Amino acid sequence: MPTDGGTWLLCNGQSCLAYPELVKVLGKINVPNYQGIFLRGYGSQTSSHYGTVTHSSASLGDLQGDAIRNITGTFGGNMRPTTGSGVFYLVSNGPQGNKTSNDGAIFGFNASRVVPVADENRPANRSVNWLIRAA
Repeated sequence: MPTDGGTWLLCNGQSCLAYPELVKVLGKINVPNYQGIFLRGYGSQTSSHYGTVTHSSASLGDLQGDAIRNITGTFGGNMRPTTGSGVFYLVSNGPQGNKTSNDGAIFGFNASRVVPVADENRPANRSVNWLIRAA
């Protein structure tokens, strides 16, 4: 916490009723809750890493749900399946490992073969405490 003599509150949704000036500024009785979410600068910009993409925030103050960019791939029919590429991989060649037909061949789809994956969708981030000055 800052040591400037002010009163600082963690932005964790807690009540700020003890600080009437802060309630006036916020227009509500609780500080914002920024725990576990990525704060994003308001507006838009275009970048060209991994293709041209326009990054746009939601309206000011709105919580925007998570998302990933679409991952696609293809493979054709009438082939002798031996392997997949990209997000596709061969699970089974069908009955008795028959490599002369694609009857019963099973392909898998796994995004981790081409992009980093985790138990959540998230941007690159660094954990911080968000504070608001109460007094």
